[in-house]
Amino acid sequence: GKTAQHAISAVSRLAQAYDPAKRCKLSSADIADSRGLPQPVVAKVLTVLSQAGIVASTPGPGGGYWLARPPAAVSLYDVVTLFERLEDNVSC
Repeated sequence: GKTAQHAISAVSRLAQAYDPAKRCKLSSADIADSRGLPQPVVAKVLTVLSQAGIVASTPGPGGGYWLARPPAAVSLYDVVTLFERLEDNVSC
């Protein structure tokens, strides 16, 4: 669905900015602008991702979002299952 697609876009943008030595924080507006997505939707998606431990954040001026773990440790399945109900028997 669209929400899962937006979540994947947000996580991929955070993965691009990931640097374990320097925590690069991006705002929901930064992510939305760079991906051409609506900012309110990105903010909601980031809240869910934060609750799941995929992203971390700090509030306020100078705050923002970053990946809570290395990009290689985040799978598409981890992200999509937060927003989509997947059937037990999925076949491609």
